[in-house]
Amino acid sequence: RTLLHICSRCLATIVACAWTAVHPDIPPYGEDPWWQTFRRIGFTVSALIASDIYLLIAAFQYFNARKIAQMDVFKEHSWDITHGFFVLMGGFALCKPSERDTMQLDAAELCSLIGSRKLDFPHISEQGVHDRSKADWVSKTAASIQIFWFTLQVFARLVNRLPVTKLEVFTVGFTVMANAAYAFWLKKPFCVGVPNILHERPDAPRIPSDVPTSQYYHHYVSIENRGHVHSLLHPVALLWNASWGSYIEFLEEDVGIQYPPPNGRLLSTVCVILYPFFCFFAAAVAIFTQLRRNIWHFQPVGASSQDRLVIVTCLLVAPTISGLIHCAAWSSQFPTFIEQSLWRVLSLVITCCPLLEASTFAIVAIFDFSSLPKIVEDALEQLSLIIFGIIILILYAVSRLILLVLAFTTLRAFPRDAYKAVSWVELIPHV
Repeated sequence: RTLLHICSRCLATIVACAWTAVHPDIPPYGEDPWWQTFRRIGFTVSALIASDIYLLIAAFQYFNARKIAQMDVFKEHSWDITHGFFVLMGGFALCKPSERDTMQLDAAELCSLIGSRKLDFPHISEQGVHDRSKADWVSKTAASIQIFWFTLQVFARLVNRLPVTKLEVFTVGFTVMANAAYAFWLKKPFCVGVPNILHERPDAPRIPSDVPTSQYYHHYVSIENRGHVHSLLHPVALLWNASWGSYIEFLEEDVGIQYPPPNGRLLSTVCVILYPFFCFFAAAVAIFTQLRRNIWHFQPVGASSQDRLVIVTCLLVAPTISGLIHCAAWSSQFPTFIEQSLWRVLSLVITCCPLLEASTFAIVAIFDFSSLPKIVEDALEQLSLIIFGIIILILYAVSRLILLVLAFTTLRAFPRDAYKAVSWVELIPHV
């Protein structure tokens, strides 16, 4: 085998894992198709360095979808977890002709409208939901065969005592995380582009809109009102508006100051002047808070203790196994001592980070802090957010990114036996 074969097969396996494992939610009705494609590519790339986030989202969505399917209004129509996923991911949207707009409905809103007889029950079969999915058994089978072949050839090389490149080690570790997330999303429709539009009953009273119309969170404009320039600048304006809104919310709620700043408030004025320094932070917060309304739909709270235990276990087991796979290359040859030391240290980091993440999440999810004084409860909440949501997450993502870089840089020099192929594995169809 050649260096080109090694790189192409690893990249094919990584793309197959990331592209098929990440199941995005339904975008807002009328959103630009090219923006959907851009976001889809972003999911695939970000999964390489932050795969534990997608695993956590997949676990939350699985239990949320199961809870939705068990709601009385849906249970009496024999809806299963596939329907629950479809509701959760924004599969139903209410048409508002007066505003020439649509509003995606969550499970509570859908139940409320059906219970008040403002909407007829949206009858859709499981086959109808799957028919909207863009994933077929051909693509799933092709991806599964590629992943199976790649894992088998790495195992065969170990059995035959042939060296495995660091890129192959990284790829195997990534497949563990991708398959874990895919297991939770197995029943979720894949890449549904348009929600099922619902219309209110003709005899129903007018439904007031309770969606916030703040200038900071206007996520998109209907296609009819867009020009060519507006369409091109739409993603930039979207991120800018959301980041500015997050910054104002950060000032008012977290810092405790008013915007615009009242006269004589030096602290308020200084914080507003320092906005450019907070811009990057605000944009990052916006992606995972404000923009998440249209990207991912899930409720991180409300799960039972047993469900939370499963989430903690998955958050612990899969990333730890992935980290241990990287540690398996501990004694292998590296071009330089610095690269070997970096690989060892960072492998330990991504192995131990899940332990800290799961421990922090378990403490927050299992223990009841409501009996504590308010100031202590808030302090523990902020501390857990800083540890779990910022420090450990950034450390884990940076470590995976550096490991990915090392996986490619170490290809410049590795043992000659790494070029040897296991002949019988090549007989299995693969890319």
